[in-house]
Amino acid sequence: QTANGIGKAAPVTLERVVIGSITVRNVEAAVSEPGALRTNLLGMSFLKRLQRFEVRAGRLVLQE
Repeated sequence: QTANGIGKAAPVTLERVVIGSITVRNVEAAVSEPGALRTNLLGMSFLKRLQRFEVRAGRLVLQE
């Protein structure tokens, strides 16, 4: 159940997520049904594994 109604999703563990030079392994994620989202989301299961992250001047800054 979401704010947008009922949604179907399946939990998965991603072997690795790579953004630029940053690689995080074994990231918990969810795969939703086709068309459920207009874009991919980068969640806390990834972000909390970084040394730090912040939004600065409208950009997401990541530090491994």
